[in-house]
Amino acid sequence: FYYLRLFAWLLPALISASQKREDVKSHHYIISFDPRDAQDNGLTVDRAQQLGEQFCKEHFPGHQALVCTHPDGHNHSGNIHVHIVINSSFTSLSHMSK
Repeated sequence: FYYLRLFAWLLPALISASQKREDVKSHHYIISFDPRDAQDNGLTVDRAQQLGEQFCKEHFPGHQALVCTHPDGHNHSGNIHVHIVINSSFTSLSHMSK
């Protein structure tokens, strides 16, 4: 939970002074895998983390992203899942250079 505490501490610094309190500051996504993916397809927590990071690079270029992977799901169902929090503001213009 260190990264979540760090993110919560840094969040006020990430919000621009020009933004209003009611503006959307971030978006939360969850990628949830079937519990059978671990045994049937060799899915690991590390591989799920890689897939989450790759998803962010492909779908949210120029945005800061927090990617956290958990080995168990709701009610200990055993499904590996990835939480992704995307900063609504662009932090890089590199996506526009192409």
